[in-house]
Amino acid sequence: MSVLQSINGFDLVAVIIVVFFVLGSLWRGAIVELFGLIGWVAAFLLARLYADVISAQFFAALSPAFVRTAVAWLSIFIVTLLVAHLLGVIFRQAFAKTGLSTLDRALGGVLGLAKAAVLLLALVWMAGYTPLAKSELFATSTTARLARGVIDLVRQSNGWPAQEAESPARPAKTMERNI
Repeated sequence: MSVLQSINGFDLVAVIIVVFFVLGSLWRGAIVELFGLIGWVAAFLLARLYADVISAQFFAALSPAFVRTAVAWLSIFIVTLLVAHLLGVIFRQAFAKTGLSTLDRALGGVLGLAKAAVLLLALVWMAGYTPLAKSELFATSTTARLARGVIDLVRQSNGWPAQEAESPARPAKTMERNI
């Protein structure tokens, strides 16, 4: 089977995401992308760690509890990304004075590829909580299969996500089988 025959709709979306991120990163450069990549990881981890605390402190008036937590999670995520981006722009302006902008842009493309990979891993992980995880599109996707393999390796090494939360739609044990 040729590569083009094995690509389904999910894989095509993944290719579009990768191309978009690599081209954008070539344009922005490595310094902004490095801070962006660090920002994405930090935003996810900080939101995961502190959403409950922030929701209780700042969003107590919102109801029900899952809305409070979702608003807190998104707030932490967005603020962390903005801070990381601003730091990247400041450092890039300082780096531009050295005359190494071509190297900065080339390495930016590599970091854009890494950023796309992190996003695709997160999307596949989150898709495991939805009916998409049981669909034929997801089951036959080369991208989803590879991402699930990476997620399983991370899980086996006691890394993120170390403990799955239970979804209202299905318990965590079912989630383990889907990803």
